[in-house]
Parts: sequence; C-alpha cells; structure tokens
Amino acid sequence: MRQSYFAFSALALVGAMFLSGALAIDAPASPRDGELRKLLRERYDAASKEMLARRELYRAGRVALDDVCAAIGRYAIAGSEIADSPAERVKLLASAVESAKFIEGEVKNKYENEVEPVQAMALATYTRSDMELKLYLARKAAK
Repeated sequence: MRQSYFAFSALALVGAMFLSGALAIDAPASPRDGELRKLLRERYDAASKEMLARRELYRAGRVALDDVCAAIGRYAIAGSEIADSPAERVKLLASAVESAKFIEGEVKNKYENEVEPVQAMALATYTRSDMELKLYLARKAAK
C-alpha cells in the first residue's frame, strides 16, 4: 500500500513538473524545419479527410454528432498550427467555420424533423460559434 502511494506521488510530481515547464520538451530552433513541417502537413491532411468523411457519414445517419464536432475541432487546430502566416490561419479557420455551419444546418434540419434532440442543436451551435470565435481572434491577430 505504501509503495503504491510513493509511486503515485512520484508520478504526480513528474506530471506537475512537466505541466510547469520544468521538463518541457524544447521546440526545434526553426518551427518550419523539414520534419516538423512534414508532420504538421500529415496531421492537417488526416484531420481534413476525417472531418469531411465524418460530415458525410453524419448526413447519412451513420456517425454521431459528437464525433463530427470533435473532428471539426481537430481540423481547426491542425489548420491553425500548419499556417505559415496570420492570413493563411484566417483562411484555414474560415474553412472550419464553413464546415461547422454546414453541420449546424444539417442538425437544424434533423431537429426540425424530430430526428435530433435539442442538445444536438445546442452542440452544433456551440461548435459553429466556437469556430467563429477562433476565426474572429485570428482575424484580429492578423491586423
């Protein structure tokens, strides 16, 4: 019992040090080095394909709305992090907003036809407004 307490304490300490930055992994000197750029592009491409596929599967009733909204969020994050400039970040986030608006429209249609409950409508609206907030902040930063 005492050993597991010490093990847990040690793990908690390491976690706290990591979160405080004491054990943070240093970023490469150039944020656009070849390997980092390749990994960012790979992640963005995967997020884009996943988001588009889940969007269509939702339209067909084959995937849950939570999964689609999470995919839109991942797509926005990946797009924000791969952008080389504030203007490109705005463009990529505008694409995430359009996807969120599309899904919100689909959910609204299903909600009005009593296929989706009110919480689905709330989630879709939250996702759209969250993407619009990210876009607003990116536009503000680009100025």
